[in-house]
Amino acid sequence: MEKIIEQSPEVIIDVSMEESDGAEKQAKRFWREWQDLPAVKNNKVAALNSDLITRPGPRLFDGLLELAKILHSEKFEEKN
Repeated sequence: MEKIIEQSPEVIIDVSMEESDGAEKQAKRFWREWQDLPAVKNNKVAALNSDLITRPGPRLFDGLLELAKILHSEKFEEKN
């Protein structure tokens, strides 16, 4: 934990086996203790299903797409 806090991340991606909504809420609850971290301060704490990125296979592309959406959400916003 000290290393994470020391690095002061701008984005935190919590890899979890839980469903996305529940995992996201749990990650945000856990990290809110460290309000001084830029990721927490700027609401950049996200959860990613571990099955999508830790198991080689066809779903790896889906995991990479989700990771890209977390890191570069502005590129995936719909334009009206």
